[in-house]
Amino acid sequence: MPVPPLDEWLALYRSHRRIVDAIGVLQCGRAVGSVSKRRDALLAAKVSPMHLRNTAIDSVEPKLLETMLSLFRPVLFPPLESTLREAFRKTNMDIRALANEERTSEFKSSAEGQFFLRVWFPCWMLYQTYPPLLMRRARYGHDDALDKLVRLDKSAAFDPRVARHIHTILHGRDVERRVRMERALEGHPSERLDPKRIRYLLSGLISQLANLFKASVTAPEIETLFNRIEHIRSGELQDENLGTAETLAKAIQRNRIWPSMLEP
Repeated sequence: MPVPPLDEWLALYRSHRRIVDAIGVLQCGRAVGSVSKRRDALLAAKVSPMHLRNTAIDSVEPKLLETMLSLFRPVLFPPLESTLREAFRKTNMDIRALANEERTSEFKSSAEGQFFLRVWFPCWMLYQTYPPLLMRRARYGHDDALDKLVRLDKSAAFDPRVARHIHTILHGRDVERRVRMERALEGHPSERLDPKRIRYLLSGLISQLANLFKASVTAPEIETLFNRIEHIRSGELQDENLGTAETLAKAIQRNRIWPSMLEP
C-alpha cells in the first residue's frame, strides 16, 4: 500500500470534502457528481419547500429523491426487533459485497481512504471532533489540541505551525508542558473505547440527533434499542454494559458532544 506524500497527507486536514466524496464513491460505486454537492442540494431542499415545488421530479437523481422523501416518512423508535434483524441482515450483505469490490481496495490504498481510517474516524470517535477543527486549535497553540493531535497522528507534528509550537514547548522552561509533549510524541491516544463508553457515546449521539430533528427520544427508549440489539447479537435480553437507568440517563446528557452532522 503506497504511503501518501507528507504534503498531501497534511493537506487532507483542510480538505473535509475530499474525505466525504471518497466515502460516497465507495458506497455508491460511481461518482455521480460529488457527494458534497448532492448533500448541499438535500440541505437546500430541507430549508426551502419551494425548491421541491419548482423542481421537476423526473430530473432528480433517484437516490437523492429517495433521501428527500425519507425525511417525511414517520419512523418508529426504538425499531422493532424484526426491523433491526432485517437491517442487520442487509448490512451484513452489503459488508460482504464491499469486501469483494475493487473499489474497496482502491479506497484503502488512496490517500483519502488511509486518512479516513487512520485519522478522520478515530478522531471523530475518540475526541468527538473533526480533524480540521483539531488541527486548527493545535495550530493556534492550544495545549490540549496539540496533545490529542500528535498522539493520534505523528505526521501532524510536521505541519509548520504545529512544529513551531512543539519546538517552543520542548525547549521552553515549563517542565510540565515539556513532559506532557514528550509523552504525547511517544504515546498513543489516552482515551479508550471500551464497550460501555461506546454505548454511552452513541446514546448521546442518538439523543443529539433527535434534538436536531425536533424529535423526542427518551433514555428508556434508547435503553430498549440497545437491549434489542444485544438480544439479536447474543441472545441476552439486556445489555449489561448500559448500567442502571439513572447512569444511562446521566451519560446521555453528558455525551451530547458530537460535531454537527450538517457541518461542511
